Amino acid sequence: EHPLVYLALISSFVGGVIGLVKSPLWRKLIPAYGDFERFKFLSWLKVLTSAGFSVYSALLFLSESSFSKKVKEALEDAVSDIESGVSIESAVEHLKGFLKPSEVSFIKTGVKTGDISRELEPLVRVVEKEAERSVKKSSTIINLITLLIAGIMITVIYAGIVIPLTTGIQRAI
Repeated sequence: EHPLVYLALISSFVGGVIGLVKSPLWRKLIPAYGDFERFKFLSWLKVLTSAGFSVYSALLFLSESSFSKKVKEALEDAVSDIESGVSIESAVEHLKGFLKPSEVSFIKTGVKTGDISRELEPLVRVVEKEAERSVKKSSTIINLITLLIAGIMITVIYAGIVIPLTTGIQRAI
């Protein structure tokens, strides 16, 4: 009887871990994900515009890059608006779904001045620092989760060994 209970505990634990990893919930639990995506987007936008891409071309290129579904949808909405004749300043409002309002303001200012890469330079540095801090927070969270998982696994293994032994000893008495 007890080996089946032990096997069921391990199976449910592994199933729970796999379910968590496959769900979008882990992105909310790990703060670095959103900050890293913001940093990646802003730094790529800066690089592309400083290389001579127009803001529209840069947004179009980035909408086809590897970002989360939320970011891709915001970029596709912005590109669609620009293609339908909406000004770039208005179209980048869609980016508020994943960027902070102040970051969108930096982009708008860069579009107005005509030198978006220069406007984004200080912002990219600030967002990079935020992403680094978030990575430290996330690594702390991941370490705690790892310790918790290890503790649960040790408990399950211990219970799987001790319960059959004590049951066998009780039957022998």
